[in-house]
Amino acid sequence: MPSSAKLKLSAVKPLYGLTGEDVYRKLRLLDELKEAILSADGDPLNYEYFLGDEVNAAVILDAARTAAWGLFSITADKTKLISRLVVVDQAENLPLQDWKVMSEYFSDPEAGTCLVFLINRKAKGWLAGKHFPKKYLRNFSPLKAKGLLTWSRNEARRKRISIPDDILEELIVAAGGSPGSIAGGLEKLYLYKEPDGDVTSDDVMEIVGTGRRDNIFDLTGLIVTKKTGTALALLKKLLDENEAPLKILALMTRAFRQLWLGLESWENKGDRRAACQAAGIWGDHSDFMDQLQRLKPGDIPIIYRRLVETDGALKGGEKQIGRAHV
Repeated sequence: MPSSAKLKLSAVKPLYGLTGEDVYRKLRLLDELKEAILSADGDPLNYEYFLGDEVNAAVILDAARTAAWGLFSITADKTKLISRLVVVDQAENLPLQDWKVMSEYFSDPEAGTCLVFLINRKAKGWLAGKHFPKKYLRNFSPLKAKGLLTWSRNEARRKRISIPDDILEELIVAAGGSPGSIAGGLEKLYLYKEPDGDVTSDDVMEIVGTGRRDNIFDLTGLIVTKKTGTALALLKKLLDENEAPLKILALMTRAFRQLWLGLESWENKGDRRAACQAAGIWGDHSDFMDQLQRLKPGDIPIIYRRLVETDGALKGGEKQIGRAHV
């Protein structure tokens, strides 16, 4: 998928306090930080993740001051580049005393580490804020109408989707005004809309709203829960309604990829919220977790092999049809 300009490692700060209720935009920045810091060597030992109610100041500071594995990155002027990422999620659960203990570190953070606090609290009224330098705070309050339209417009441009503002506003309404849902809707439009064509109101209603494609996502759940007969009946219904086979397959592949990402996180951490975030699930995640917990790690390779085989068979069929018309 097309992506925006990457965050340069040289622009990464050694400390971030990400406040506000908009979890999706906070996690987007965290993903950018991960890519900038960890993509050079990909060493998982240079990344640590903690939950605020399971950690204390001493452990956080020890992790932040630990030297990165591998060679340090050095700029031309001998400045050390950040090569280690430490994340404290749900940091609002840290007691005030821990913030006081860390205030000395905040005044002179380790140059080779990026220490990120995800704070699910408004910046205003956050008591620990007086111990955290304002220059490192980033606030992610819910976007209002104009700001949400601007953000959505930039997101569409990032994905190279041509969509007029009035149609984009329809998408925003269909997505309930949630940046995560808006981004997911734009992703669907990118996958299923013909290149270089303007998105229409019908596209939004069918692809993002409560159109037939919602039923395609039901296929994944039916397959995972082994309701084979119902899944086949739904697939036949979709095909009878002239839903394109490759589009059905693309949606199913995306849904199974989300399950794969969520399953990896679930196996490593056993945390529902972290599993949903890893998969990009931002709304009600009860159905997703039900499907995820029915899967075993060994199921994923088998599913993907069958998806690849189906993709090859469908595309091979298209080639044969094309030759028949020549």
